[in-house]
Amino acid sequence: MQIRFEEPESRIIIQNEDRSESKSNFMFFIERGECIVQINDKDKMRNKKKNVRNLYPGDYFGEIAFLYNSKRQASVTSTNYTTLG
Repeated sequence: MQIRFEEPESRIIIQNEDRSESKSNFMFFIERGECIVQINDKDKMRNKKKNVRNLYPGDYFGEIAFLYNSKRQASVTSTNYTTLG
């Protein structure tokens, strides 16, 4: 396990990113801070980001791609200073 520190507005993972890309080979646990989960919503031929949920200390993300060796299903962005383990 590695500990990482992310600044506000840092994109931690990007939807449809392959696990082979740099940050994509992990799943993440939030130790401190908050993140927002977004998906690209193809509404009427427009690509809009849709907020799905907020993540708080104790939450985790990235497990689907990590466990099943698949592309990322959503984008996750830090909303304030965040420590990930």
